[in-house]
Amino acid sequence: MGTNSIITITAYKRPYYFEEVVHSLEKAGSIEDYDILVSVDGGYPDVQSEIINIAKNSKLHFDIITHSKNLGCAGNTGYVLKEGFNRADKVIHLEEDIIISRGYLLYMEQMLDIFKDSKNVFSITGFSHNKTPDLGLLNRVELVNRFRCVGWAMWKDRFEEIEDWFGITWKPDKPFNEGNVPEGEEFVKWVNKTDKGSWGWAMDMYHRNGRCSVAPYVSKSRHIGQCEGTFCKGNEKVKPTWAGNIVQREGKIEI
Repeated sequence: MGTNSIITITAYKRPYYFEEVVHSLEKAGSIEDYDILVSVDGGYPDVQSEIINIAKNSKLHFDIITHSKNLGCAGNTGYVLKEGFNRADKVIHLEEDIIISRGYLLYMEQMLDIFKDSKNVFSITGFSHNKTPDLGLLNRVELVNRFRCVGWAMWKDRFEEIEDWFGITWKPDKPFNEGNVPEGEEFVKWVNKTDKGSWGWAMDMYHRNGRCSVAPYVSKSRHIGQCEGTFCKGNEKVKPTWAGNIVQREGKIEI
């Protein structure tokens, strides 16, 4: 393909969301330059067949891997990331419930190029917590002292630093809230490691090791999966303002 990046996607049991992700990818600029690797977790063979059919009916180039056993959220994510980095130097990672804007891939490639040698940058995200941003600031980015998923990317050298990929559940004796979670080795004392758990917290509080994520001021990706998720449940009450169908404008990226 025309870029040394690959798109990886984890899928589970929600083909109705996966289909929306595929539709957003079909509209994305430069999508023809990418191979797309999808890892479908096991435990729901009928749903696996639905996901495979959705991919087959798309004009995009999908490589589908299905698992007979359930790897879990962290297990499946670790699997597809490792496979992705075996094939490319840069991985852009989505989940079955993350849709992207038309300019998302252009943004990702620009940021991966600009920040590849920045020692204080761990990853790139397409997501912003700004729910009502000024769309005139579409090209502005910021450095955030967190790891943000919801459509993110990383370089092979950063990923190869992760010797122990794991997901977590919280130990019952630790009073969890977002403001009191320690980092580094202290974080490990608060959690149980499990492939069935959340990998995002491990990326943020352990693997990131104090580095930043590059984030857009206006989201270029969006989480839509509020039903039947492992960690996100209920109905989406607030629909944020995001880049959506806006074509990414050429111009200087504002830091």
